Amino acid sequence: MKNTFILRALTVTALGLFLVACGGENEDQEQDNNSENGKENTSQESDDQNTDEEEQSQNEEETDEDESGDSLSDLPDAIPSDFPFPENATQVMVTESEMSGSTLYTVNFMFDGDPSELFNSIKDYVTQNDYSIEFEDENQEFTLDAVNYDTLEGIDISSMLERSTGIAVGLSFTVPNE
Repeated sequence: MKNTFILRALTVTALGLFLVACGGENEDQEQDNNSENGKENTSQESDDQNTDEEEQSQNEEETDEDESGDSLSDLPDAIPSDFPFPENATQVMVTESEMSGSTLYTVNFMFDGDPSELFNSIKDYVTQNDYSIEFEDENQEFTLDAVNYDTLEGIDISSMLERSTGIAVGLSFTVPNE
């Protein structure tokens, strides 16, 4: 019995040593492979990082272009060319969307000047061009909604807010699709 016990103990120990020895060899190979792959991964990570930095740089350039924006001369043809935009408008940004058989052009920009002057010139414009003013608030927010029922066009001052860099204006032009 003692021999059987000793034989079993030796077998288990030998098997354990064999497994540990094999495991160590694989670990060494894995470490070698990882270090080789690590070098490759490091260069690949470096390439990925460079690509990410380039993309970020391009995105920043695009953002700068968007912030400086289109000029007022680049507005879509559907926006009235005689609309009283302020001459010193900056950071002009135009978005276009479709809704219920019409195209909605949203024009956002910044300008230095008196918001009540701009509000009054827009109000005069819509009145002179046969728009009906449906809503206006010139006291606090300078908002206005106007519709031309003959052409079904609409003009909306959605916001005119004072910022540290000037007056931020949001206008919408609704134009029916033909």
